[in-house]
Amino acid sequence: MSRSVKIHPDNKPTVLLALERQGFLTQGDLAVHLGIALSTVSNFVNSKAVSISKFEEICETLELDKRAITQPIAPNAHPSTESSLPPVTFTAYAEETWVGRTEIITQWREKLRENCRILLITGITGQGKTALAERLAVELQQEWQYLPPVTFDDETIRDFVSAAEKLLRNLNERVTTEDRKHPDLLLNRLVQKLRRHPYLVQIDSLEALLVGKTDWAAKTEFQEPYQQWWQFFQALLVGTECQSRLIVTSQELPTPFASCKFKTWQNIPLPGLPELEQLELFEKLFTHAEVTISPEAQVYLKHIGKAYEGHPLVIEVIAGEILAEFAGDVVAYWQRYQQEFAAIEAVPGNDALQLKVKERVQMSLERLARDVSLAFNLLLSSSVYRLPVPESFWFAMLGDATEAEKATALNTLKLRALVIREGIPQGQFLLRQHNLVRNTVYELLKTNDELVWHKAHQIAAKMWLNACKPEPNGDKIEQVRGYLEAFHHFYQIEDWQNVLDILEIEPTPGNNLLWQLHIWGYYQEIIIYSQQYLTIAREIGDCKCEAKALGNLGNVYQSLGDYSLAIECHQQRLTIVKKIGDRQDEGGVLGDLGNAYDAIGDYRLAIEYHQQHLTIAREIGNRNGEECALGNLSNAYKVLGDYSRAIDYLQQSLTIARSIGDRYGEGTALGNLGNAYNSLGDYRLAIEYHQQHLTIAEKIGDRNGEGRAWGNLGNVYSCQGDYNRAIEYNQQHLTIAKEIGDRCGEGIALGNLGITYDTLGDYSCAIDCYQQSLTIAREIRDRYGEGFALGGLGNAYESLEDYSRAIEYNQQSLIIAREIGNRQGEGNALGGLGNAYKSLGNYNHAIDYHQQHLTIAREIGNRYGEGCALGNIGVTFRKLEQYSEALDYSQKALEIFQDIGDRSSEAEAFKNLAEIHYKLGDLNLALDYCNQALTLATALGIPQAKEYQELKDQLEADGNRR
Repeated sequence: MSRSVKIHPDNKPTVLLALERQGFLTQGDLAVHLGIALSTVSNFVNSKAVSISKFEEICETLELDKRAITQPIAPNAHPSTESSLPPVTFTAYAEETWVGRTEIITQWREKLRENCRILLITGITGQGKTALAERLAVELQQEWQYLPPVTFDDETIRDFVSAAEKLLRNLNERVTTEDRKHPDLLLNRLVQKLRRHPYLVQIDSLEALLVGKTDWAAKTEFQEPYQQWWQFFQALLVGTECQSRLIVTSQELPTPFASCKFKTWQNIPLPGLPELEQLELFEKLFTHAEVTISPEAQVYLKHIGKAYEGHPLVIEVIAGEILAEFAGDVVAYWQRYQQEFAAIEAVPGNDALQLKVKERVQMSLERLARDVSLAFNLLLSSSVYRLPVPESFWFAMLGDATEAEKATALNTLKLRALVIREGIPQGQFLLRQHNLVRNTVYELLKTNDELVWHKAHQIAAKMWLNACKPEPNGDKIEQVRGYLEAFHHFYQIEDWQNVLDILEIEPTPGNNLLWQLHIWGYYQEIIIYSQQYLTIAREIGDCKCEAKALGNLGNVYQSLGDYSLAIECHQQRLTIVKKIGDRQDEGGVLGDLGNAYDAIGDYRLAIEYHQQHLTIAREIGNRNGEECALGNLSNAYKVLGDYSRAIDYLQQSLTIARSIGDRYGEGTALGNLGNAYNSLGDYRLAIEYHQQHLTIAEKIGDRNGEGRAWGNLGNVYSCQGDYNRAIEYNQQHLTIAKEIGDRCGEGIALGNLGITYDTLGDYSCAIDCYQQSLTIAREIRDRYGEGFALGGLGNAYESLEDYSRAIEYNQQSLIIAREIGNRQGEGNALGGLGNAYKSLGNYNHAIDYHQQHLTIAREIGNRYGEGCALGNIGVTFRKLEQYSEALDYSQKALEIFQDIGDRSSEAEAFKNLAEIHYKLGDLNLALDYCNQALTLATALGIPQAKEYQELKDQLEADGNRR
């Protein structure tokens, strides 16, 4: 089965120089020298596709590097422009054997030029869908940039995230680990890129994503894991503009397309070739082998083509048989098999055709087994490969056969159109089987000879482990492709020990295979392999492996924000590790459960699990586990406003980190200490800790930690009123987050900038920052960040006295907090609503919201939130001139802030008490409270000192008047 390739346009001057250097004055001279058509040489020179065999022949004659000339010039330069895209080789279309389809091409070329955004080519397997798609690409390449296609014959790229990453990388777009967590973000980016730029995207074998509603129904529905593909197609079909075009091939028309009301897609039900084109294809295949067809032979070939309704793959397979078995003698072939064709010709119909095609392939395989057993064995054993592989991978299946015998066997398969060659990575072609051939052959292999099937998978696994050479500039997952494919082959034959050994391989020191995938962000792949790992563990009754598999699943679900599934997996794992008495793993699971409950705002349960982890770590002397548990406990207590306990745990964590030489843990503990002291208003100590964190992060190359340290420093300076430095440092965090692709960090930095601009009264800048933070949070599905940004917008609009918007945004923040179980966020949103209604003069509503905030703060043990709610209720009662209630709530707020050591909030509470006593007519007590507020604010260096000084001046002036 002939395939094609072309040079990159950048290399045309190189080819012309090579012609001159080798003494060929014209392209015609080279054509005569090689005995090939002038059009073939012209196509080669002008970057049009020619067959692989001719491509190699011309390259060899002109002494050209056949890989280099398919690449753009300066291959080592980092691509930075839209035009610097990967070279494309066709896998099905070959100009030398292409026939007909002229009317279809003309019609659909124009449709694509008009408003057809997605062209769906449907037809049975082997009908030429992919070749037609590639031929259309040739016709349209001057108007759209053709991208390397996505084919779902490759099982490893069927999930949307993997395919979207491939397409975006082909467009020179960076895809980070964080991006892979959020399919919606990738979908959005890809759709926007395709809408704004003219690309031609080919997607093959869509039927691999489909399933029937019942076992016997046609496969027309998207399987559950692949629903996002329909979202992607739908997103391209809507809207006023889309510059790109998609050509999609499928054996069946998916139901969502069939019922879609948009007019921006079309379907081509592809039939077989008509009689004249059938004969033309036979002629081209025979001419390529230098065989002439007689008039009598033409008659018989027409009968053969008609029997299979012009099916292109069958025509190629039969032509291969005639050339291989009968040396091109069509008459002799007809005399042998004419009864067979007469019987087939009598049963027309599309469903019958599909069955006839499969039976035809089976007959060809039977004849191959009879006539060239070594070639048959090669085809049979190599069907275990699910990806295209180098020739050496196929030859490994023939064991002790000589190199000449292996080459002869492979050439036989090529001649009979039973093998496809594609691509030129690392200077060698890759081999694969047409999916119809592979499915038929693999079924034969597994059914008829289980020992050979078993051995073939073993050989395939060893080749992937020992001979796989990943592309140096390929996607990260390609670095471990050999391990993943070896896992697949061992899994098929239930060689559990080898499967488990592969999972323990460390692609980078300290990180086993699945954890490395986790670091890179390949979450869907981890779910697939971990579920298979879980199946194995339960099959062999290995409880420890079962626990590991559940841990992998729990961690990946937590990374994806699916906390209920994460908790379910961790709970199952906890039951197992307790049963087998693995105390270290039990501690680790408890810590994971604590983190999951922390993420949904259930801090009391989080603390309970972290405390159990700490107890176990100390019992067994696990210093790393102890450090981790202490850090997690400190985070939970800080959120609850118990800063003294949070600091105590952090100091213990810091001591352990230093004693075991954990520099990363040391930096993290220092940063968290800085945040705790910032909350307490001890800004000098906060800055000192953050500076230490920054120094360590820079020394160990922790760019994420470096960014966080800059952001935390910015927050401290904002609290001190040094807003210029606060903005500068948060901008540093934002810059680093963008450089390393940390979208979450980017959103946090923008949110912190929003707070600073809000404090400065620059509300337009604040709103802009909050809006950007909100956009990122929604793109990466960070519901916590989304709620925070909405709350920030509510505060900003309240400052602008746009109370309706303030209420609207705080209501949205409240809804999200309740949906994700973020009790602290729920309290904050209620407090924001209370403040908005207080500003509107609706004091009863304000008190109701603040009371709800108070209730939640007390339920979750958040002392800081409790103090804020009490203070706000006190201020509202003061507005209502209910001074005894105002005094009671404000006094309780003061006691809490003094108890938790939050000195800036303590100062604000003193100021509120001063105002209440002034209203009560107790000027001396009012001045006393005001002086305490001013003393604290001055010592802390916070901007509120100016406000307190003005209040003092007012009180003193009023006293003098009395």
